[in-house]
Amino acid sequence: MDGQRTDKVDGYKYAAILPNRQFARLDVKIPGAKLLDVPAGQYISVAFDDLVVKLYFDNNRRIQLTAKAESVHAVDKPHGKS
Repeated sequence: MDGQRTDKVDGYKYAAILPNRQFARLDVKIPGAKLLDVPAGQYISVAFDDLVVKLYFDNNRRIQLTAKAESVHAVDKPHGKS
């Protein structure tokens, strides 16, 4: 409001580590309330609902990613390659 910081939180950003991609990090923004609370130094397998990833070029002409999803939830087993 008028450039002033408020207490309103529009959503949260979750850091996803991709073991099948040389442990690359992908930050995924999700609107609404905080859905997962993982203690620092720990990890869990997750799945994202309605994940959208977009590519763009930064100012140095490097390809970057931006990601958003509607939801995230813990899963029992990792997805993808074993």
